[in-house]
Amino acid sequence: MSGRSDVGFEEMVKLDLVYIRNRSIWLDFKIMIKTVKQMIFPKKMLIKD
Repeated sequence: MSGRSDVGFEEMVKLDLVYIRNRSIWLDFKIMIKTVKQMIFPKKMLIKD
């Protein structure tokens, strides 16, 4: 699962195209599960100085 702020524009477009080509109710469900998991168990954010 990649956050939009973690990737550049080209990668964002690639991810959108992959989603469009493979969209289904199951893919949406998988994305929702990953989102909830990330909200409950967030990864540590890297802070750059």
